[in-house]
Amino acid sequence: MRLRMREISKAFGANLALSRVDVELSAGEVLGIVGENGAGKSTLVKALAGAHAVDAGTMEIDGRPVQFRSPADSIAAGVAVIYQELTIVPELSVAENVFLGTVPTHGRLPLVNRRRMQAEATRLLRGLGLEINPRQRAGSLSPGYQQMVEIARAINRRAKIVLMDEPTSYLSEHEVGRLYEFIARLKAQQLGIIYISHHLEEIFQVCDRVLVLRDGKTVAVKPIADWTSRSLVEAMVNRSIEQFYPYEPRRRGDVVLSVRHATVPPRLQDVSFDLHRGEILGIAGVVGSGRSELLKAIFGAHPLRGGRLEWNGRPFQPRGPSDAIRHGMVMVPEDRKAEGLMPDASIENNMAASVLPRIARFGFVQASLKRQLSLAGIRQFSVACRGPLSAVRTLSGGNQQKVIFARANAAEPRLYLLDEPTRGVDVGAKVEVYKQIMAFAAAGCAILLVSSELPELLGLADRVLVLNGGRVVGDLSRAAATHERVLHLSTGETVPDEVVHLTDAPAGDTLNRLYQP
Repeated sequence: MRLRMREISKAFGANLALSRVDVELSAGEVLGIVGENGAGKSTLVKALAGAHAVDAGTMEIDGRPVQFRSPADSIAAGVAVIYQELTIVPELSVAENVFLGTVPTHGRLPLVNRRRMQAEATRLLRGLGLEINPRQRAGSLSPGYQQMVEIARAINRRAKIVLMDEPTSYLSEHEVGRLYEFIARLKAQQLGIIYISHHLEEIFQVCDRVLVLRDGKTVAVKPIADWTSRSLVEAMVNRSIEQFYPYEPRRRGDVVLSVRHATVPPRLQDVSFDLHRGEILGIAGVVGSGRSELLKAIFGAHPLRGGRLEWNGRPFQPRGPSDAIRHGMVMVPEDRKAEGLMPDASIENNMAASVLPRIARFGFVQASLKRQLSLAGIRQFSVACRGPLSAVRTLSGGNQQKVIFARANAAEPRLYLLDEPTRGVDVGAKVEVYKQIMAFAAAGCAILLVSSELPELLGLADRVLVLNGGRVVGDLSRAAATHERVLHLSTGETVPDEVVHLTDAPAGDTLNRLYQP
């Protein structure tokens, strides 16, 4: 047994973050650990990494008792942690990053043996199937390759256990595939791997067993073959899958947005559709199909090169996002860190960003109005924080997303443009986001929803528009939008000459067929 943790407990004041948690990890095994934010995953990671001393319980590595008082103790015992935020030093070379903290020297002389360091780095990288120049500056590599360099560093330190915490957050689809190959290599070398991810498809792809945490306690540990998407979600959130998507039928109103022949080369080609008041229109398609470009064109972030928009029956061409906001449109972007948030600014400054003219007097923002706005947003969207002055970067991914929704809602919009609104958000926080989306629609707002998670799209949308190669290839009612139909249209090599319009109901319930036990 590579790792055995017994009855691990950790409290922060009156808050019991971990309560008698057991973890076992064998050599050559990938153990998935899943749970909502606040379930105890981060505390368990930090306990194993030596960042938190546990209050009770025991740990063994290869049958030997260990106690971690610092990260150095953890590293010395053979534990390596690949964090969501990479720890690469960008200005150093690849070789220097691989040997960070273990630089070879010339005998007893305190001089770096660069030739040996570069040769050893090359050997390690090639052993992982990588052909990278060890002299190359690490910051010039893609996030995926930077992550591989961190894994090479772990192997160089003779790690026995590799802990991966949300390792695919910044990786492309191709890089995710490379990561899976690396994990297979590490398993073959008899390393034990702990894999933490919000993406359940990754858990089913790479893990041998899955441990579910909830409220700091172990709910269940079972082989991956004994789990289904349905049972895993229900174990995490302690509710049935039918409660996961809080869909409620609504009577849709008049057309509020008309898009006609919208074109934004090279991604978007001749897109037309109508969106009604109170309607959730899902936009499906693979990466590169033009989904994000469509939302940004409507929001004024990408100018149309062809076609036209009508907003409430009148021609409309936003001069930019601020113009779109003035007309009652808001956007939740795909990349919240790069496009949606000011990470070092406070919660209240982030929430007020969309309504500054409204809370200003004679050109000066009124502090009392800004505070009232932020407190109302924190309360309405259940943002878990210490207060409105907390920096957004200190929040979990789910709570950061809630801040974006609160800011959008503060503008009192009539159209929400939502691009991957639950990316990087844990299962419990997703349910809260879904409830807010349904509440917006129930209040009469129109919603354009882009999501790569088909169950999410099918669970929330009244209608699904399918894009393929920048064109609309399908316009499906909720009843007709099955998993198979949407996939076929969005990934089919042969694009239909005309848009496929379907309003017929498929046999059986869509969600039940997606989550068969």
